[in-house]
Amino acid sequence: MKTNRNYPTNSQQLQRLLILYWALGSFAISAVVALMSIIPLYNQLKKQEERNLQFAVHTRTMTVEQFLSRAKDIAEQITSRTKGRQQLEQYNQGRIGMSEVAAFGTQLLTDAMKRTEDIAGITRLDGAGAVVARVGLPIPTELLLVPPIASFEALVSHPIELQSESYLVVGAPIINPTSLQRVGTDILLFKITGLQRIITDYTGLGETGETIIGAVNNNEVQLFFPLRNQVRASASMLGAIEKTVASGEAQLVKVSTGSEETAIVATEPIKNSNWAVAIEIDRRELYAPVNRQLVIVGMAIVFMILLGTGGVVLLLRPLADRAIVHMDELEEKNQEKIQEVTNLLAEKTVALEELKQAQTQLVQNDKMAALGQLIAGVAHEINNPTSFIYGNIDPATEYADDLIELIKLYAQHYPQPHPEIESAAARMDLEFLLADFPKLLASMKVGADRIKEIVQSLRNFSRLDEAEMKQVDVHEGIDSTLMILESRLKEKPDRPRIEIIKEYSKLPLVPCYPGQLNQVFMNILVNAIDAIDELNHQELSQPSKILISTSLGESDRVAIKIKDNGPGIPEIVQNSLFEPFFTTKPVGKGTGLGLSISYQIIVDRHGGQLRCVSSPDAGTEFVIEIPQGS
Repeated sequence: MKTNRNYPTNSQQLQRLLILYWALGSFAISAVVALMSIIPLYNQLKKQEERNLQFAVHTRTMTVEQFLSRAKDIAEQITSRTKGRQQLEQYNQGRIGMSEVAAFGTQLLTDAMKRTEDIAGITRLDGAGAVVARVGLPIPTELLLVPPIASFEALVSHPIELQSESYLVVGAPIINPTSLQRVGTDILLFKITGLQRIITDYTGLGETGETIIGAVNNNEVQLFFPLRNQVRASASMLGAIEKTVASGEAQLVKVSTGSEETAIVATEPIKNSNWAVAIEIDRRELYAPVNRQLVIVGMAIVFMILLGTGGVVLLLRPLADRAIVHMDELEEKNQEKIQEVTNLLAEKTVALEELKQAQTQLVQNDKMAALGQLIAGVAHEINNPTSFIYGNIDPATEYADDLIELIKLYAQHYPQPHPEIESAAARMDLEFLLADFPKLLASMKVGADRIKEIVQSLRNFSRLDEAEMKQVDVHEGIDSTLMILESRLKEKPDRPRIEIIKEYSKLPLVPCYPGQLNQVFMNILVNAIDAIDELNHQELSQPSKILISTSLGESDRVAIKIKDNGPGIPEIVQNSLFEPFFTTKPVGKGTGLGLSISYQIIVDRHGGQLRCVSSPDAGTEFVIEIPQGS
């Protein structure tokens, strides 16, 4: 048999072509599959950013609604003073004179202004609408907001400007609860610096995000505050606000210039008003995170395709060599090599099955890795602003201490300041401000610590770590919880301040999960405060006390007892106290999970005990016992 000298060259070309076509085919199929996967992913990520924008509008809307509700609540608390209403009724009936009702009303309204820094002035009207008392900044007659005679609810005006400052006018009727007749009206001048802070908070909106709040009157949109990046609001934003107020539903509008989208506007109406909140952001900035994620995913997919193609080439090179050898031998021993070709095909089938299994496992690993990266990314995004806040609290505290020290030095060396300074100090209650400001900063630090714990929990989840026990001081956890609840302990119009009595014993450091133990303290203390509030609604003279005691009991078990002097818990209710979703509170004020979660934390996580000792009209005591070796 003659030998063809060109045969080896043709075999090598066939080998190269086989590997090339196989590699190109694998690359093309992988690219098509990847492209078909990326397009739905891209659309889903865009929708997620749009939902995030709508959530940002919803969050601000809820905050504005809470601000307006608080303003109405403050006004209604002032009008609900029984003595002031009775004085006004006697004046309307001619039983007392103008000087007497004015003096008592001025004293009452002054006391109300001292309780909050949000009120700049209060004007009280009698039943005929005439001014009988006025404190703080006077309200012009044309701006007095008097609710309709048939209305029992407070009204809130649009922002007005007085002496270069913006305020809300809140009008609250004074109603006799027996006759349901109006005896007068309180008109409050409410500062809107808090509302402006809500609207001008551009956190998470980048450089082009614009937040506005406006009202629709006579088909015209009135904006309340200056814009961030524009001289005037765009027509698209104004139109979106008008449609939202008219429909009463949240909207997401994509603004286009020609055939190209340029901006996204999200709006949401404010309940029971003609107001609406809107956020407008440049389309490119809104979808910038999506584009970055898409680039990263695309690069990863290209890398994996190239890696897979390279693996196929490396795998096919020896297989192609063997295939060429078998094809050459088939020309001489066709019948003899049929079985060898069959074996080769079987080997290729097994190799392809193994490759498919490897690809399936790789996809599953990528999914888990992507989930971990997503959680770690969320934790990172939360950690950045939190670290900024946390890192500035200590310098802010030092600056505040320096300023307070400077003010005290001024007061020491200049005991008789200028009358205008004395007036300003009295108006702002300087002594209270100097005492409360450091506490405020301390509370902010506690809140920042809590956010850091949440961020750490997210990071732990992303690394699949488990929380560890720590040796902690139980008293520090109780004191931190009380600091967070300080606003609930303060005096209220319907009850005196809740007195906290601490009877701490000397305790060793306790091994526990600090965050979970603090959650137990929070749940029990909140229930105690709610019970005292319920009792004071029925009997105003009842003193309000919570006793917290600690001790080291038998078998080295640390005991923490929290006792209130509330109305107590019936025995039939105590049997279901620690069951999930069981609650005695009204709908919307309790989930029934607080004590159930607390029981799981103490009993299951710490191997301790949690029990309730209570009887009607004798208060309630919760006893927590944690073993030293938990």
